[in-house]
Amino acid sequence: MKISDVIPYLMLIASIPSILMSLQLDTTRLNIIWWSIFAFFLWMVMRYKKYFFTENSLPLLIQVFLGMTFLQAIHGLFMAQGYWDYKVLVRNIFIFSLPLTILIFSSPLLLRKTLHVWFRYATLGFFLLLPLMNAHAVGMYWVPLMFMLLFLSALPDGQKAFLVVLLVAVLVLSSLTSRSALIKYSVALVLGLSVYTEVYRFKELLRVVHRCLMVLPFVLLILGMTGVFNVFKLDKYASGLSDVNVTVAEGKTKKGLLTADTRTEIYFENIASALKHNYIWQGHSLARGHESALFSEVDMYGRGERPSSEVSILNIFTYYGIFGVLVYFGIFYMASYKAIVHSNNKYMRVLGVFVAFRWVYAWVEDFSSFDLNYLLIWIMIGMCYSTTFRGMSNIEFRAWVRGILWQRKLALR
Repeated sequence: MKISDVIPYLMLIASIPSILMSLQLDTTRLNIIWWSIFAFFLWMVMRYKKYFFTENSLPLLIQVFLGMTFLQAIHGLFMAQGYWDYKVLVRNIFIFSLPLTILIFSSPLLLRKTLHVWFRYATLGFFLLLPLMNAHAVGMYWVPLMFMLLFLSALPDGQKAFLVVLLVAVLVLSSLTSRSALIKYSVALVLGLSVYTEVYRFKELLRVVHRCLMVLPFVLLILGMTGVFNVFKLDKYASGLSDVNVTVAEGKTKKGLLTADTRTEIYFENIASALKHNYIWQGHSLARGHESALFSEVDMYGRGERPSSEVSILNIFTYYGIFGVLVYFGIFYMASYKAIVHSNNKYMRVLGVFVAFRWVYAWVEDFSSFDLNYLLIWIMIGMCYSTTFRGMSNIEFRAWVRGILWQRKLALR
């Protein structure tokens, strides 16, 4: 069996823990098994990169980030105070080693085959697992659908219809309680439909959009910290939405879910913890989290620490400090910039805008986990950096993406 036949199935297996957790099933006793799978997956990436990676090297900023991950892992060995800290350390090493997957998934052939395998088996698995799923689990399960929506205009009618049916199912089954799913899938759909316009011919306009998206989180952070405008307190600015009654997955009715502020206190706790314990620049290591009054009971050592939060950028800030946030920003900035400005096809420009949006959304959610969502972020970043993907013509990219839902021969490596 060829190695290109093995890796797609290994990724499918590696995605199972996050699916099980979203189904609210306890997998803590299986950590050693999952870690073994993750370790084997990353070993396969390093072992067989020579067959798939055609660039001269990983982008410099990603090399810097991986170097920081190594140093923060060493830092964590000294900061850890016991078993539970070491457990967090091991988990985070796997999570923040995911940029290494660019070494294989920047290959159009392997990425197409991987996504093809995922859709083939995930579609069947969805109907089997649906009775166990809550609203949040549905959105987490179909993350690759979000990727496909970006290229909706490139697909034949039959594939478009299949994806639209899946999207409707995701939005209906997720319900309004899963705001994150609604936002991300809606943005992907809008960007996918925008290809039908001529907007992607105007690179200067796209550059302006790109810059605005990249600086937006910093602007909103400053406005929030100075008390001018808090984007998370929409109920203050849209009182009508705060009175909306929403039926949740369990059949209960709740008020104000559309504008509920679940982030301000998390930001406050993360920043206050960094200032109190003096790790604002260098980070708290991969073994330690932030001090939290909201979730202090999860700390087994009585320090009142929470190992991670729902907000991706706050995890980067806690583990790597401001230096890490700046490097992380640079990765998203350069990846999206290259896709928008230096691509020969409009589809990669769409992807570049979506990657810039995911930078913004990292300040809202995007859990830092070894799962499909975080893996797909790095896959998209890798595509943006890839000279092969950016060098494709519109016709070549359409041929590539049409081979995901059913196999087509592809000469590109």
